[in-house]
Amino acid sequence: MWSENGGLWRDDGFPFFHFVTTAGLGDMKDPAVRGGFLESAGINPETLVTANQVHGNNVEVVSSDVRGLLLPETDAIVITSKGLSAGILTADCLPVFLGVKEAGIAAVVHAGWKGLANGIIFRAVEKLKALTAGEIYASVGPHIQKCCYEVGAELKNAFGVAGEERKLDLDAIAVEQLKKSGIQYISSSGLCTSCSDGRFFSYRKDKTAKRILSLVKI
Repeated sequence: MWSENGGLWRDDGFPFFHFVTTAGLGDMKDPAVRGGFLESAGINPETLVTANQVHGNNVEVVSSDVRGLLLPETDAIVITSKGLSAGILTADCLPVFLGVKEAGIAAVVHAGWKGLANGIIFRAVEKLKALTAGEIYASVGPHIQKCCYEVGAELKNAFGVAGEERKLDLDAIAVEQLKKSGIQYISSSGLCTSCSDGRFFSYRKDKTAKRILSLVKI
C-alpha cells in the first residue's frame, strides 16, 4: 500500500528505501533544486545515478561508486552496490520500482507508452534475473491513469486493445507485463498525475517541463 509523508509517496511493502516526490517539493529536473532536496533528505547527490531518458528500452547496471553519473540513452537503472541510489524524472510516465531484498539489488524504470511497447519492463526484469535468482518485488508509482489518458486507435492497436473506448490503461498494461515476467509481488499506487489537483506535475494536462523524481536507494 502506498502512503504519503512530508510530500513523498512510498510503497510500504517495497523492500528498499524509495520515494516519489510531489510538485510542492519543486522541479526535480532543475539540478540545484534536486541537489538541495537530496541533501535535506540525507542523500548525497553524488551517489545518485540518473539517465538521459529517451523512451527506449536500454537497461544499465551500475555496480561501482559514482559521482553524479548521468547514463546516456537509458530508461532503466539497476544498482547493486550499497550506498548507491538511482532516479528517474517523470511528469505522466510510469516509474516502476524493482527490488530483490536478499540480493541487495534494486532498479527504477522509466516507462512511457513507447517504453512499454518496446519491452522496457521485460528487459529490466531480465537484467535482474541475470544477476540473482531471488524474488523480485515490483511497485508502480504515480503516473497518468486511464481516467485521463485518451488516445487514438493506432496507439491502442500497438497494445492489442480492442473496443470503442478511447482511453488506454497503462497501469494495467504494466502490471500485466510484470506478471508475464514472473513477478508475484506487484503493487500500484493508483495515483493519477493528471487529475491530482496539482499534487504532481503532468505534461499532458499542463504541457509543463517540470518533473517529479522517483528514487530508490540500497
